Amino acid sequence: MIRNISFMGANLQLEDSLFYHTSFDYWISINRDEGLVTFGLTPASHIKEGGYHSFEYFTQEGETVVQGEPFALAITGKLKYLDVVASGVIISLNRELEQSTAPCQNAVGDSCWLASIRTGKEVEMLPDLIEFSYYVELLRMYEMHRTPPGTKGAVSPTCRSVYESIRKQKGVEGG
Repeated sequence: MIRNISFMGANLQLEDSLFYHTSFDYWISINRDEGLVTFGLTPASHIKEGGYHSFEYFTQEGETVVQGEPFALAITGKLKYLDVVASGVIISLNRELEQSTAPCQNAVGDSCWLASIRTGKEVEMLPDLIEFSYYVELLRMYEMHRTPPGTKGAVSPTCRSVYESIRKQKGVEGG
């Protein structure tokens, strides 16, 4: 079932029957009967990265890939290497994303997938897959740690530490 989730002022559509991998912000569909894994980027990833400008695949259909190795590159404000979630043979790649990244902005599913891999019956996945409810909780926790509207940066403890360190290096006192 598709669920509407509010995240950082946007309405996202997420599928509650999928798995999620937070390190890459992937959604993952596993069909054990067919030995097929399909995955893509979550719409929250689009927000966190400040948007995707382009995608480039390093692999081709029919190639064997190894779990955890890069198979594509996404251009955001920086370069983001995308890793394969399972070992197997690439059955298909969503080449339409190389032309337009717009499908990944709001929903998971038919238009926002990256790749499908034939794994065989024993699917060995990247560690730390989580279910929908836990993923939503993590999004809520992430959202609570952003800079509140109308506030200058350096609100989070990490940002404060970084900026305090920069100030000390430059010999600047105070805020």
